[in-house]
Amino acid sequence: MDYGGSGPSVVFVPSLINPPTVLDITAERSLVRWLSTQGFNPHLVDWGPVTAADAGISISDYIADILLPLLGALETPVHLVGYCLGGTMALAAAHLHPVCSVALIAAPWRFGHYPAPARAAMAKLWADAEPSARQLGCLPMEMLQLMFWQLDPVGTVQKYARFAALDSEGADAALFIAMEQWANGGA
Repeated sequence: MDYGGSGPSVVFVPSLINPPTVLDITAERSLVRWLSTQGFNPHLVDWGPVTAADAGISISDYIADILLPLLGALETPVHLVGYCLGGTMALAAAHLHPVCSVALIAAPWRFGHYPAPARAAMAKLWADAEPSARQLGCLPMEMLQLMFWQLDPVGTVQKYARFAALDSEGADAALFIAMEQWANGGA
């Protein structure tokens, strides 16, 4: 998605897990829209819908078949910004295609920094879910969310407690809802 603007191209590479809209969460809270007013031409990669039929496509395939051709179609070098898993993908692409710069947001993940009990709970959830996920050809978003919640269960409860205290008609509540829709909207 091309957000217009003038100047050097900035390609934002989102995660495969959630929709790319976290970088354009609302018209008022949009990194890519703001950047288009700051002398840059931002592009946001949309990986498109993912289905069980895509289970055989690897992360390397997404990089080789989608990201690298996109970078090749834009003037080089571009600035590359990777978000979450997209950060790891952006680093791989930058290794294979000349870029002006690479910036990472929420990447790379270092699960080793989370407490051992949280990692063990996440591993158990995966062990319990793996047979069904393999049979389905995908991991349901609800299971993935539960795994992430295991990393900080207290923080998860606290965020909903903070939401309950917000003015339900206010901008903060609207932003919270938009973020929850994004977080739970993955393929």
